[in-house]
Amino acid sequence: MTEFNYHIPDYLEHQRFVEYITKMPSNDGPPIFGLHPNADLTFRLKESLEMINVLVDTQPKEGGGGSGLSREDQVKEKIEKELLPKLPQDFIILDVLDRLKVLRGPKGLVDSVTGRYDTVPLNIFLRQEIEWFQLILNIVRKTLVDMIDAIDGSISMTAEIVASIDAVFDFRVPYSW
Repeated sequence: MTEFNYHIPDYLEHQRFVEYITKMPSNDGPPIFGLHPNADLTFRLKESLEMINVLVDTQPKEGGGGSGLSREDQVKEKIEKELLPKLPQDFIILDVLDRLKVLRGPKGLVDSVTGRYDTVPLNIFLRQEIEWFQLILNIVRKTLVDMIDAIDGSISMTAEIVASIDAVFDFRVPYSW
């Protein structure tokens, strides 16, 4: 797409002003506003995702499926049979630390005093990522268990749990994750 040459016309005749205006593009690209060309792509992607979310949110949520199960029972079954079994086991931080002590990094980065590798920056980063991943696993597991318990009636159904159940039912990621 060729960029239009914007300028203030210095015509004296009205007709030439009209011709200049009719030659202007109907849609302007992001560079005209000082934005990167990818701004348009980002805008369109965000707009599409919002439209899809509106469509999913406005779907009827109450009708029974062909299986005869309620929406909550379908979610409970999906959590118990698909989601919870696929979650990895919790990390045992002491085992992680022991393995990091012997995990080699790039040559020459061993701690000269202790001879251990757990002080190598790459291994420190790995330990921090494992700790963050464990926090996420805890949140996901707790949310899934809370959804099952709330559906069973053993804990109160909060707004956050209802939103998580709706998200799982709609094949979306719950907000708390």
